[in-house]
Amino acid sequence: MRSVNGFLLFDLGQIWRLTHLTQGVEIQSCMPLIGHCVYMLGLFVQHPDTQKDLPESVYEANQLISVLKSMIERSTQKITSEHELIIHTLLRFRTLLNSELGRMFTFVVEEKRGFNSGTLWRDPLRLLSPDVVPHLSDFVKTNLNEAAKCLLLDRFTSVGFHSMRSVECVARKYYELITGNTPPYKDKSGKEIFKTFGAIAQELTDKCDSLRQQQIASGDLAVIAPMLKALCKIYRTPLSHPEINTLTEDQAVTTFNQTTEVVSTMVLDAKRGGLHFTKPWDAKEDF
Repeated sequence: MRSVNGFLLFDLGQIWRLTHLTQGVEIQSCMPLIGHCVYMLGLFVQHPDTQKDLPESVYEANQLISVLKSMIERSTQKITSEHELIIHTLLRFRTLLNSELGRMFTFVVEEKRGFNSGTLWRDPLRLLSPDVVPHLSDFVKTNLNEAAKCLLLDRFTSVGFHSMRSVECVARKYYELITGNTPPYKDKSGKEIFKTFGAIAQELTDKCDSLRQQQIASGDLAVIAPMLKALCKIYRTPLSHPEINTLTEDQAVTTFNQTTEVVSTMVLDAKRGGLHFTKPWDAKEDF
């Protein structure tokens, strides 16, 4: 999906005023109209998407541009046979444009609960703190982008899927910094596997409780741990299995909001550091 300049189509419609040009009229007096039409048609034919989607219309538009440019070159003279040629070319352009546009699908994307559609589609990472984005891995950024696009296009269950992938990836790194343990571990057979999201959330909760009992400041861990547990229980685990067939719009918006919030909080907490971290964060390492 890509954006479309709707006003260009409206302004392009103004070229129909060329039919008012009549033989014997001084070309110089019509130069503002002719120049504007050449400019608008030029924008139309030069756009890569137009060339791809409307090739026949682009061809006919170029024909019309040629006629108009020849008139500009003769600006000191009067309109002669160009009058009939302009009308003929305009009619062909109109017919071809109508035919090709009719074969295209046009969609209207609407704001989602205050989220600007342009932001969700083009740059959803703007919704996070600028202090956070540079430290996110390409994997996390890609999935946050996908989650935002899915929200905009009403693919609500997919919002949950991509959001949880982002959260779990950041949570693994945060877990490593908090506990000193790496998420991958070896099972009884010696095979290396990753801790589940649920196990990570629970261990972070246990660490928070332990710090509280020792009266050691836990930073934002006290906020992060319950958020991760809630996301895991409500969305992550059910979305991995058939328990949840679909997410509603409300659930998708909530998931996306909580995802951006907890991801930002984990990264910012790691940047601040504190006694609740077992190992310091190396700013060269992505989440």
